[in-house]
Amino acid sequence: MEGVEYDLNVVLNSIPLATDDEGLVKDSTPSKRRKLSNKGKGSTSGKEVLTTTNVEKGGSRGRYLKDVPVDQPDDDPLDDETIFHDIHFSPTNANRDLELVRSCALEPLRIGLFRRKVSSVNKTLAVYTRRVITMQDSMALAREDLERHLEHMDLHEVELRTEVANLKKEVGEKSSQAKLAESRAKAQDDEIDTLRSTLARAQEDVVSSYKASSEFSSCMHMYGAESMKASLSLTKK
Repeated sequence: MEGVEYDLNVVLNSIPLATDDEGLVKDSTPSKRRKLSNKGKGSTSGKEVLTTTNVEKGGSRGRYLKDVPVDQPDDDPLDDETIFHDIHFSPTNANRDLELVRSCALEPLRIGLFRRKVSSVNKTLAVYTRRVITMQDSMALAREDLERHLEHMDLHEVELRTEVANLKKEVGEKSSQAKLAESRAKAQDDEIDTLRSTLARAQEDVVSSYKASSEFSSCMHMYGAESMKASLSLTKK
């Protein structure tokens, strides 16, 4: 609100003062007749510098101050009935927020407002009303953008969760496959060990059975006879 009040001070200094046909400055405070003199207090000693008169014009009373600098009359065709025609409040708490802006920003400037034209003040209020509405519309757009962004983030989060679930499922399947392959490899190792022991026993069995066979005996007898003949021949020589 401090920025709004500061801007209003600047704008109020540029608003033309309300005047009547005689070039007097209109004052909305209670009407009284009084005279103020500055005798012995400056160059205007003994002269009337401020005079108030009761004037009833257009059904309204007002106090008029003489000898106050008056700006040029406002030639803007806008009046009280048309100043707010182009203002559209957004479907928010614009009315309440506008009253809050008026109470906080305009109440400290009440003394400066009563010397301005009603149409000029209304136009100033319209400007700040438009600013408030623009701010509210901007906030509404920002809120919509944020909601869309959050919705997009939610969808992205759902996609990520789905992807993570699929990855976990795939990892579980791979793990089960690895365990199955490991069990198969262990079974194959056991089978290989069994075959090795069987082959070792088979060789021993074959040798023992061959030694016990008649063929082995005949072979040994034949080899013995031949060896004896060979030894005899060697002896003779």
